[in-house]
Amino acid sequence: MRELRPGWLAVVNRPAAGKISLNSIVGFSNIPNQAHSHSMATGFDFTIMVAGAAGLGKTSFIRTMFGPTAIPSAAELEAALISRPGALLSPRGSIRSSKSSASGSRAAAAAAAAAEGNLPILTHSTTLEENGTRLRLTVLETSGFGIGVNNVHGWDGAVRCIKSRLDTVLSNERCQTRTLVLGDNPPFVQEPAVLFESEHECFTSQPHPAHLADLRVHACLYFINPSSRGLSPLDIYFLQGVHNLVSVIPIISKADTLTAKELGVLKRRIRDDLIANGISTFEIPVSPADDPDFVSSVETLNGAMPFSVLCDDAASGDSSFQGRTFPWGQASIEDESHSDYAKLRHMLIRFNLEDIRSHTVDVLYERYRTGFLNTVNRGRNAIDNLRDLMGSTSDPIIKLKESLNARLQEEVSSQHSEIVILTNRLKELTEVVEENNRKIESLKASIAQTHNQISERESDKQSGRNRLLRR
Repeated sequence: MRELRPGWLAVVNRPAAGKISLNSIVGFSNIPNQAHSHSMATGFDFTIMVAGAAGLGKTSFIRTMFGPTAIPSAAELEAALISRPGALLSPRGSIRSSKSSASGSRAAAAAAAAAEGNLPILTHSTTLEENGTRLRLTVLETSGFGIGVNNVHGWDGAVRCIKSRLDTVLSNERCQTRTLVLGDNPPFVQEPAVLFESEHECFTSQPHPAHLADLRVHACLYFINPSSRGLSPLDIYFLQGVHNLVSVIPIISKADTLTAKELGVLKRRIRDDLIANGISTFEIPVSPADDPDFVSSVETLNGAMPFSVLCDDAASGDSSFQGRTFPWGQASIEDESHSDYAKLRHMLIRFNLEDIRSHTVDVLYERYRTGFLNTVNRGRNAIDNLRDLMGSTSDPIIKLKESLNARLQEEVSSQHSEIVILTNRLKELTEVVEENNRKIESLKASIAQTHNQISERESDKQSGRNRLLRR
């Protein structure tokens, strides 16, 4: 055992308040610096889903906030499809062959797939860097949402996409094969034994270490039509399907098409619809220990939801101005009197990105995980009960057949006993009926005899009267 030298342990004082203070520095005050260095080396994962009806500016919003490299524009996507003759997006977002034109058939195919419950999900992944901080951004775009005539199952594909990612993370936690990310490369699967044997050779030469891939969808930005009178039935069904799986942030698109009064009325109606339909949205958490100024700013951001935004007009030609240019003036996305874009950026990226990730991971995912494991445990209990019924020493099939035959014999014997009882009861009732019939016949005979006697007496009386009249 190693001998403890003077100075290895700090002297501990226990003040009356209950806190422990150290007279010498141990070094764990540098843990935040270590965490910062580790985070800067590995980077951050952030996955968002942009959903809503087509034509509401989802792509423009992502390109405005994260830059034009985060997601291709509609024109760039169409050009990529046209460059491959007959290429068409499949329900899973990949490319499949078709003889139709790219632009028209893409929308038609997306609408048909959404009507069948196979909403196409386009996945765009990129790595952004700002002041030495890397962000692995993944944008899931719902293509063809709400453009079909029949939208009964138009949201099923998005719900399945979110659940499949949660299931993948849950599977990574429960099995030995993990999905890893090496540096800024896409996720890959590697056996743990190979990682253990060749960890030094594989990863020491890489600029960034490997880490478990967080495939969960951290936030869902749902775009609402500004011309609506609140949430449509499709909006309600979609949000009810995803609000327990991902942090939902509702957004009113194209805010420049509404006056301030109309926008206030629409926001109030949307909030009322959310409450009436039991839909929960993300709110920045606060605690009683927080600074009053911070609490006030949080209340301002939470009260601005649903956020109203407008996107940058790339055709304006002014790189120093972000907004939209009209013949009568300009609408800036940074001006809070024109748009809530700055507030949304503060919540989504600058100040509350970790809060959004924590809410999805620590609250929603844990709730989903608990429900899944409860279902698995109920299934295991049912299997254990079946095993107890069959026994563990004999052939389970033979044991099951014997158990079924025993139950069948019990049911047959029980039914046979009931039949015997009913038969005896029937015999007793038959005897009673026969006895009653004999009594009835006896009464009939007695009545007939009495009737004959009465007839004879009447006849004798009539004869006596006749004799008296003849005299």
